[in-house]
Amino acid sequence: MSTATKSLLHARYVAALKSYLKKRNEVALLAAYEVGKAFQAQQVPPEVLLEAHMLALDELPNLAKSQVMEAFSVLLEAMMAYGIAHGDAYRLLEHKNHQMERSSAALAAAREVTAALTASNQELHHLDQMRNQFIGIISHELRTPLNFITGFSSLVADETLGPLNVTQRGAMNKVLEGSDRLESIIEELLDANKLQAGKLDVRVATVDYAALIASLVAASQPGLDYKRLTLVPPAGPTPDVMADADRLHQVLRNLLSNAIKFTPEGGKIQLYVELTPAGRVLTRVEDSGIGISPEEVERVFRAFHQVDSTNTRQQGGTGLGLSIARSLVEAMGGTMGVMSELNVGSSFWFELPAALES
Repeated sequence: MSTATKSLLHARYVAALKSYLKKRNEVALLAAYEVGKAFQAQQVPPEVLLEAHMLALDELPNLAKSQVMEAFSVLLEAMMAYGIAHGDAYRLLEHKNHQMERSSAALAAAREVTAALTASNQELHHLDQMRNQFIGIISHELRTPLNFITGFSSLVADETLGPLNVTQRGAMNKVLEGSDRLESIIEELLDANKLQAGKLDVRVATVDYAALIASLVAASQPGLDYKRLTLVPPAGPTPDVMADADRLHQVLRNLLSNAIKFTPEGGKIQLYVELTPAGRVLTRVEDSGIGISPEEVERVFRAFHQVDSTNTRQQGGTGLGLSIARSLVEAMGGTMGVMSELNVGSSFWFELPAALES
């Protein structure tokens, strides 16, 4: 690849990154996707794409940590396009290979295609390894200093190192809130990576759903109190479910967290749990929040997608939570969906198999 071509690709990537950090919408991510296809079309190794990302960050000094994490989604989108383009080339070559095998006269050409397929597979495997390593390195480099920040901040906030005044206590609580949010982002990135690789461990067993819900409701109380929200728990007995307790906790925590985020002060959140005639446990989290437009409902479970609204941008997030939640529910043998009306509220639901005794 010539220096001019490399410079042009680099400039396109920088422009896509700047556009996303400014607009944070689907159009900006689509630009990053097209850049990834352009890199693959030039048959450059995937390392060049990573190099372009690191150089782009150098050209954008003074980025906040949250912006660095948001910039990472642009790299993932470009890498995804790179991999898909390789996959398209792989399928095309495979089809040609089958045609060649029908004719002994084309044996030499078939061998060339096979060699190309092997090289393509190796490159795809290398790209996958590089992505996994990159996410692992990023997560480790963020988590290590984060552990120090969280640990020492907790000591200060608990007044173990001395008394605090009201202003200082409030400031330390903000530090801890930010640390918790960054920890959640790291976990979401790791989970998304494991799900895509098919390596996320899910262990299904009978779960005491009533106890799990009670624990989550108690943990959500500070957020509810802060916004003066009312959370109505399920009425009547709650059936046990067949699920991975930790992953089910993660799914329901995500839905409750979103409901709290996007419900205005003084609003209401209702939690329903019922046993269906088909032997499934249906859970619904309904809120009186901002709702979702019909166009956005179709895309709300996509990875890295965020509803395009001022409120959503203010709340932040990676756009991975709902995508991960649906994948986890499906891995546990269930389904997930949403019903929503703009400016009225949303109802996110999921079904899981009921425990035998239920």
